[in-house]
Amino acid sequence: MGEKLGPIVWQLAATKRFEPDDLAQFLAMLPRKHKGVGLRHAIEVGHESFACAEFVELAREAGVAIVFSEADNRVSIADRTADFAYLRMQDMRSDCPTGYPPEGLDRIAGLCRAWEAGQALEALPYAADRADSAGRAGDVFALMINGAKERAPAAAIALAERLGDTS
Repeated sequence: MGEKLGPIVWQLAATKRFEPDDLAQFLAMLPRKHKGVGLRHAIEVGHESFACAEFVELAREAGVAIVFSEADNRVSIADRTADFAYLRMQDMRSDCPTGYPPEGLDRIAGLCRAWEAGQALEALPYAADRADSAGRAGDVFALMINGAKERAPAAAIALAERLGDTS
């Protein structure tokens, strides 16, 4: 994939508790390049013990993005810790042709725009000081996936249209 390679997402089990030394060692082992191509990493956590400033600081020091996840079995952490953001939107509905109703897609598009511009939205759940997330502009990756997988393509297309990407 070369330069087109997106972030590598590391998904921890929802039962995995935050252990600072264990996580620090894991983050230190992540490769930064492969065959001359820079690698970006994101980590998705599930256990509420990760919703703490110490986790945010470890991820920030490593330049690893914390996945902002919206799912019942995941903790939502909006802190920006890398030069990109990664959203994993998991609240699609089978009974909605685009997976999300229009207001839901508008909300996700607004979040993507805000994070691309480096804004730290007040209404989101932060584990550390929200001010430390402000000014961290960059690429935003949004994955639409959950049990209503048949709606994921339509949800992604509808989101791209709201963001002005018609390619």
